Amino acid sequence: MKERGHSIEAEALAYLQGRLGSDRAITRSELEKLALYAGPQGRKVMLADAEAVVGDSAALSLDDLVFALGDGDTGALDRAYGHALAEGNEEIRILLAAGRHLARIAQVADAADPRGAMKSLRPPVYFKLESRFLGQIRRWTASSIAEGLARLQRAELAIKTGAQPKSAVAEHALFEVAGLPASMARKRG
Repeated sequence: MKERGHSIEAEALAYLQGRLGSDRAITRSELEKLALYAGPQGRKVMLADAEAVVGDSAALSLDDLVFALGDGDTGALDRAYGHALAEGNEEIRILLAAGRHLARIAQVADAADPRGAMKSLRPPVYFKLESRFLGQIRRWTASSIAEGLARLQRAELAIKTGAQPKSAVAEHALFEVAGLPASMARKRG
């Protein structure tokens, strides 16, 4: 953006950081497209500009994955996991994204005004996913979130200490975590 004489607002920058993947050529292409969209030099690129122009090379697969996990939808989780790996996301990055999503659910669930708390998250919840996110805060309890975070951390540690195959370790943890709210509800009931 600086090469083109543009500045960028913090929300747009956070959005881009969450959306652009590890493929340098795709990232440069998406940023070039955004710079062209911004037009004449000296314009400030806003969040709406970034949302209107920049595709999602990595984050959509991770968004799909974490939202499938949050919903407990194992079919969608399986597809999203395969797609995330195909996009070049490493297992640790996927586990960290899942953990961040659970932490964001906990943060919003604990708030007096969940909708307002969700709006203050950075990066923001994509507007098309807001109702789904709010539905997830009703599905997850503090104890299921804590257990989910612990299982994700154990899987991350196992991978970092050489557990193989990494993809199976991560996938197993993701599926266990996705099922936690339902299994914990059955135990309580």
